[in-house]
Amino acid sequence: MNFYISDFIEFQVTPWFRNADFLEKKYVQEGLSTQQIADLVGSARSTVVRHLKAHKIPLRHLDKARQLHKAHLAYEERLYAGKIVSCKREQEVIAMIKNLRDQRLSLQAIANFLNRSGIPTKSRRAKWKPTTVWNLLKRYS
Repeated sequence: MNFYISDFIEFQVTPWFRNADFLEKKYVQEGLSTQQIADLVGSARSTVVRHLKAHKIPLRHLDKARQLHKAHLAYEERLYAGKIVSCKREQEVIAMIKNLRDQRLSLQAIANFLNRSGIPTKSRRAKWKPTTVWNLLKRYS
């Protein structure tokens, strides 16, 4: 007498990036970028883009999508819950830089002051340089 055990459970696992409703909610309603969605579901950004196109979800303009990545934000901007918001602390630093420049300090002197004062740059890792100070003055003057 032979016995066969053939009971098994079959699971259908569909990755989140293939789910049109999920993509619609995250990309359109919540305003997340394709990279943020990719990080969320553990896939490549190009995979998310491919599935957005496959589900006929219109892609945002490239400039808008790039703004949602923190590396592309201006000095006074922050990314909060997928939205761009103003950073009061960085606005105060910009005002300080303008004030120091109005006092006729050189760009190097301003950069040295910011570094000695421990005021972080946008990346929070780099040191202030005269060109960084100059670019902020050009942008916010």
